[in-house]
Amino acid sequence: MSKIAGALLAAAGVAAGATGDDCRKHAVDFIILDGDATVAAIEDDIRAELAKVGITVTARKLKKDELNGNMTAGQYNMVLSETWGPPYDPHSFAAAWLQPDEAHFAAFKGLAAPKDRAWVQGKVNAVLGIEDAAEREAAWKEILTATHEQAIDLPLYGKRIPAVLSNRLSSYRAGLQQFDYPLHTLRVETGSRTITVAPGSQTGLFHGVGRLDAHSYRPNEFWANNMVYEGLLEYGPGGEILPSLAKSWKVEETGAGGERYTFTLREGVTFHDGSDWNCAVAKMNFDNVMAAPLTTGDWHGWYQLPAAMASWRCVGDFEFVVELNKKYYPFLQELTYIRPLRMQSMNTFVGGAANNALNQNSCPSGWGEVKNDGVTVTCVGVTGIAGTGRWRYVSTTTTDGTEVVQDGTNAPDAQKVVMERFSGHWAGAAAASEVSRVERGIAGGVCEGRVARGGEGGAGGREPGRGDRGRRAGPGGRGALPHGEAHFAPRVADGGTAEPACDLERGAGADGRP
Repeated sequence: MSKIAGALLAAAGVAAGATGDDCRKHAVDFIILDGDATVAAIEDDIRAELAKVGITVTARKLKKDELNGNMTAGQYNMVLSETWGPPYDPHSFAAAWLQPDEAHFAAFKGLAAPKDRAWVQGKVNAVLGIEDAAEREAAWKEILTATHEQAIDLPLYGKRIPAVLSNRLSSYRAGLQQFDYPLHTLRVETGSRTITVAPGSQTGLFHGVGRLDAHSYRPNEFWANNMVYEGLLEYGPGGEILPSLAKSWKVEETGAGGERYTFTLREGVTFHDGSDWNCAVAKMNFDNVMAAPLTTGDWHGWYQLPAAMASWRCVGDFEFVVELNKKYYPFLQELTYIRPLRMQSMNTFVGGAANNALNQNSCPSGWGEVKNDGVTVTCVGVTGIAGTGRWRYVSTTTTDGTEVVQDGTNAPDAQKVVMERFSGHWAGAAAASEVSRVERGIAGGVCEGRVARGGEGGAGGREPGRGDRGRRAGPGGRGALPHGEAHFAPRVADGGTAEPACDLERGAGADGRP
């Protein structure tokens, strides 16, 4: 019997030597997120495979809050998880295991000594401070091997996330993380510079862009936030850390065993609402996201960056200094994430320049008051949508055909969302041959809901972020390996059907997290 097969049988409560009728009397309780088309397809395959060894799978489709409650309580035999892929793996994914609101945390109760949950927690915390690459690789191998050998994580599938393009477009470059759609790289060979896109989203199909505020999670969509907002740094090819709103940086050790990062900010940058980017704006964004009650595991503490940060301050208008309380090797890479530390205009904070991060925090008003260690944060949301990204949000057409302009507080189901190239972007305006306007749609709207599906990729994760009240959205978050392929569909004369319904469709694949 293979180790994986034995683990599955053990999950069903079947003794190693059981055969025949003994096997057929057992069932696996499999919980999945209701409404996630990708997960439903995977569950169907798993159910068929386990039936071959006499195990009946009882799948329970649960809404997000109920699913999270069952996962954190360990009320399951099996639950799907996906690795988050670059730039999150392995550091942020493994750090999230240590949070009580994670399915892994409950599963780790079953780890046998000496490599039990406390051992994993100690090893993960230790490796995050290792700066030597070879030593760090060996430490991660030890951790991941231990969890695999004890059948906490069983690799089941991989995936590819393809793109299908009209042949009137060229030069598409695959994104470097899941839901990274670098549409600014496209060139228009013929026709309009306005393109229609059917994006793969967190639950497989497009239903809108969520609130589209910079600092929160679901129902926000990664791809939309990535188009509108930028961070200090950008994740580049091969994992290279590239300048973005910070044009350079230096690091030095502090006397307290920590590190000091000094970022020189890019000058002459404006937000979509015309306001200026400077250190005061950077500090306000950090003040709101890193307000102490929001740095716990229920909110922004799903990765270890908040715990590693000791302070941040401005030195003049374009120098931003962050001090860490310890050595923390993923720091720069974690500043490239699509959320929560993307920068929004000072004008979109309640109170503007006078914003108070405790009683006027940018966290969604639905989060209410967040309390921890005697400190209370009052979440009031934002007053608008304005980043510095290459794409400026324009409008949303709801499912009933009404055109609205979202303000960062509501998340309507949509049949179309429109974005335009931001002419004032610091890297320059769109060239005459580049796409200038993007429209995204679903069934009943522009694109008739066509989604391309793909093959290989990552192995199993949850979303690096929270639901409406901060909880993770379950195993539909995403970020499996985000490699993409461009497929150019031939144009067919006389009403042929080979031309895509949209100019670009990004596949759900098996779907995935950053």
